[in-house]
This record gives sequence, structure tokens and C-alpha cells, in this order.
Amino acid sequence: ATVNVGLESVKASVSLGRVLRDPEQQQQQQAPPLFRDLAPVGAHSRQSLDLSHYQRLGLQEMPRVSAEGVSTLILREARLDAEQWARLSASVLAPAPAAALRHLDIRGNKLGNNSSSKTQNPEKKKDGCAALSSVLEHCTGLAELIARGNNLRDPGCGSVLSALKTAGATKCLVKLDFADNSAMMVDDTLLSMIQKLTCLRVLDLSWNVITLP
Repeated sequence: ATVNVGLESVKASVSLGRVLRDPEQQQQQQAPPLFRDLAPVGAHSRQSLDLSHYQRLGLQEMPRVSAEGVSTLILREARLDAEQWARLSASVLAPAPAAALRHLDIRGNKLGNNSSSKTQNPEKKKDGCAALSSVLEHCTGLAELIARGNNLRDPGCGSVLSALKTAGATKCLVKLDFADNSAMMVDDTLLSMIQKLTCLRVLDLSWNVITLP
């Protein structure tokens, strides 16, 4: 039994030596760890936060960021309503860190009016746009806003544009995505505010209900 154990040990050592000498194995062992610049939650010093598909984010899942804030916040298809957005923005985009935000992606949430829902409280519908606008008023350096698929309609789009004007972001916003928001753009004021985005390079108004005269 002792001899068998010894032989098995020798065989194991030989096999291990072969594995360690294998070029592919050595390459894998020497490969550097993956660079993760997008952290879902719990990051203190990340410059980017990706909370996509975090439906109904719980309080314990709210991320903590550094005092300098984040430059990129992605919230795709997170099904955020006014209450969730207010709690999340208070955690990640308090007035001081909001100034550091450069890219905001909130596509596919529930921040605007939803006329197809007959049971939704009308007052709560307005809160989503108001909550979003109250944060955007502090985003003084915002360069990209993707707000498609939020059913903002004309009032919501107007509220967002007014907030960007208040923040002074009209001089730095490069991309604005209002696609799929049931917007009609019948109010000349909306078009006038868009025209004042002097640095705008990309404007997406597709999948709305705009009718040309």
C-alpha cells in the first residue's frame, strides 16, 4: 500500500509538471486580470457605473461612489420609475457629483407618461419627468444624454431641455437621443430649445409621431 501511494504520488508529480510546462497553461497563468471599468454595484472609485437591467433596484444594492462622482452612468432597461430614480440619483448623483457626469444612458425605463396604463396615478406620471429634470439641472458638463423609450412625450422632452438649459449643458451637449418617446414636437418652443444646443452633433428623434407640415 505504501509503494502504491508513492507511485501515485510520483505519477501525480509528473502529470503536474507536464501541466505546468504546457505553453497554453503558462500563457493563461501569466495573463493579466481582466480590466473592469464598469462595476454593477458597490464601487467607490469607478468612473463608470452600469446598472442595466437592475429592475427595481433595492436599497442594499444602491452603489456607493467616490466624492468626485462618476462620468458615465448606464441604466438601460432598468424599469426605473420616479421613486426608484429619485433614490438612485440621490445615491449616485447628488448635486455635487452630478457635475462630473458626462454620459447618461436611461433608455427603456418608465420615467415619462404612460397613457396606455389606465391604473397609473396621473400625479405619479409627472413625477418621473420632474425627478429626472431636477437631477439634470446639476449636470453642468453633460455631453451625451440617451433617453429613448421613456415615453416622455412633448412635456417631458420640454422639461428635460429646460433642465439642460438651467445647467448650462446647452454649450457642451454633443448627443441627444429622444427616440421612441411618443413625441410630436408640435410646440415651437421645443424646436427652439433644441436649436440652442450649439455643440449638438447627434440628434435622434426617430420612432416618434412627428408630422411634417
